[in-house]
Amino acid sequence: MLFKIYDRSDASLIESIKLAGLSEYKAQRLIHFANEKKINIQKAYLLTDASIIKIDIILFFVMSFFILSISKRDPSELWAFFLIFGLVFFAMELTCRFHKDYFEIWKVYIKLRGV
Repeated sequence: MLFKIYDRSDASLIESIKLAGLSEYKAQRLIHFANEKKINIQKAYLLTDASIIKIDIILFFVMSFFILSISKRDPSELWAFFLIFGLVFFAMELTCRFHKDYFEIWKVYIKLRGV
């Protein structure tokens, strides 16, 4: 497998990472980490600053499991699950995500796709 080595002094690369929403220090750190682990910039961001995205994917699968298991057993019980657990969980998640600039992390992660 061929690996692209990123040049830490490449001004256009640093500028494109800065345009995604990161500072110059974080761009340098991200390039260093990507070269060290032999991965691309987007994956390096996922492993360093955006690790919360992996947790949300796991939470999505856990919630899907509960929803599917309840709906297979008794579909009429699904409303109670959504009412009690779903609304409380949703309110807590939204509060935490807005507080920690969660949507900004997703925006940077998506913008780093082409770098």
